[in-house]
Amino acid sequence: TFATAFPYLYINEPMVYGQTLLPYDNEWWRFDLPIDANNVVVSLCGSSFNTILNIYSNCNSGTPIATNDNLCGTASQVTFSYLSAGTYFCKILGSGIDYGQYQLEITGEYVPVIQVDPTITNIDCNGNSGGSITTIVTPLVGSTLPFTYLWSNGETTQSIFNLTAGQ
Repeated sequence: TFATAFPYLYINEPMVYGQTLLPYDNEWWRFDLPIDANNVVVSLCGSSFNTILNIYSNCNSGTPIATNDNLCGTASQVTFSYLSAGTYFCKILGSGIDYGQYQLEITGEYVPVIQVDPTITNIDCNGNSGGSITTIVTPLVGSTLPFTYLWSNGETTQSIFNLTAGQ
């Protein structure tokens, strides 16, 4: 059930292995997205039996947001182009009376999040070109350095100088 779901934790964690022991047996897993993610794949490919995979967006819903049977041979896989931040649940079961060993892998790409702190110097008089902007970019979850810059005037540096009004 939702309440006893095993924690997969986050996408891109190592693959986990488990098994259903009897016909009509099922197991539940939970994974969390701290931020939005693209191309999320929940896969049972490589499992030893005919699987069915149901994905739920919350523990109060009796209806899965996705279900799959036999995408990769007799194993199941679901792909989401986008999932918003939150907790999701996977129900793994056999088709009909099938049961056996499975391998669960959840992969995806976190939507990069950055924090930009600009330091702005306004021009001192209309018509002058003493304006400037310097940015400090801090990567947050899902982002890595280096970053590239592209200002509206074509500059590609962290700081731009000699700006006039309206630039």
